[in-house]
Amino acid sequence: MTKSATREAADEVSAPIASPVFTGNVGVGVTPEAWDSSHKALQVGAALGLSSDTTINRSHISSAAYQDGTSHTSGWKYMDSSSGATDIHTYNGGIDFRVAPSGSADAAISWNTAMTIDNAGRVTKPLQPAFSVSVNSYSGINCAPQSHLIRFGEQSSGAGLFNNGNYFDTTNRRFVAPVSGFYQFNVHIRMDGTSGDYVYLTMVRNGSTNLGRDLDVGVGSYVNRSISVVASLSANDYVDCNARTSGDTSIGIDGDSWFSGHLIG
Repeated sequence: MTKSATREAADEVSAPIASPVFTGNVGVGVTPEAWDSSHKALQVGAALGLSSDTTINRSHISSAAYQDGTSHTSGWKYMDSSSGATDIHTYNGGIDFRVAPSGSADAAISWNTAMTIDNAGRVTKPLQPAFSVSVNSYSGINCAPQSHLIRFGEQSSGAGLFNNGNYFDTTNRRFVAPVSGFYQFNVHIRMDGTSGDYVYLTMVRNGSTNLGRDLDVGVGSYVNRSISVVASLSANDYVDCNARTSGDTSIGIDGDSWFSGHLIG
């Protein structure tokens, strides 16, 4: 019994095909962009790119981006008018997660590295909002009968001090949340005074909600108060710190005082 012509044709189609080798870039459902000659790329649709640099040990999984230059940092362009671009860049056993804001078709991309995993498994997030600020020594305030803002941020640079992303507002002496999320805050102050009045330290959200408070009876000079909290903030919420005493006492907030915080996630 012989096969029909139709059956033979079907068998030929379903038979294994030798692994194809493409000398140029490949597009699935789209003509691929003009990738740089050192990159071999598979482009799927108008956004997804899988590419490898043939000159060095680097590969990329990119969205809305293609490589039009020899540098792994520069030479990248938007595939089309995009609301943003991303790139997962692997090299030397590590991974960079890179992002970029919106841009027009074929315009140059300037990447921001949001997270890096090195080949030892260590994770860093260089753009994560974080700060540690201090005050000038002996910022004297009259703390009664109401709370007074502690002027953190008068010293925002130097040993151990920083303001990553500039989300601590050094004009209004407050941290302003750039995104909604959970934040860790720590504050420590050293008050110099000679009164036996109660000493209050508060951390406040949006000028009204106490996130934490520490109080004790002042016992001469060098009264130390501290607060550590995790707070849930919405974008543009702000957090600052206040001090007061129970009596009409003028005290100094010493330069040993500091306020720090960072975005947990």
